[in-house]
Amino acid sequence: MKLTDYLDQELIYMDFNADNKSALLRKIADRVSERFPEVNRKELYEKLNRREQAGSTGIGRGVAIPHATVDGLPKTVCMLICISKGISFDAVDQLPVRLVFFLVSPPGETGLHIKLLARIARLVKKAEFLDTVATSCNSEEIYRQVAKEDNRHVE
Repeated sequence: MKLTDYLDQELIYMDFNADNKSALLRKIADRVSERFPEVNRKELYEKLNRREQAGSTGIGRGVAIPHATVDGLPKTVCMLICISKGISFDAVDQLPVRLVFFLVSPPGETGLHIKLLARIARLVKKAEFLDTVATSCNSEEIYRQVAKEDNRHVE
């Protein structure tokens, strides 16, 4: 299992525009339901919002990993979103979030979902990766960096 099995370059969004956490979660739900029309946009947004109310997925160092399970998905999907100006996300270190890994899975894929969350957390601990993303304007380069790190931890 590799993160790149669930992330493709079409799911890497550069300079995503959102003014706040709620707007970001709404846009994420919009993108997912556009790509997967069987997904109920409102239900996904509500699940993401409830998850954030339970505790921020802003893990620090400018990174957040919002995630949910939702009916209508054919498979687990990961998106990577870069926000150039950063937004408040109630992160543990109170820094604005500039990099968002979004993970959504169909019900019944909880084990995979948890493994992918752990893989993402390991990836964003790498200062080299965060520096590359911060200075890149290119989804291909970011995907290459994800794949490079992914290949170091093949299961």
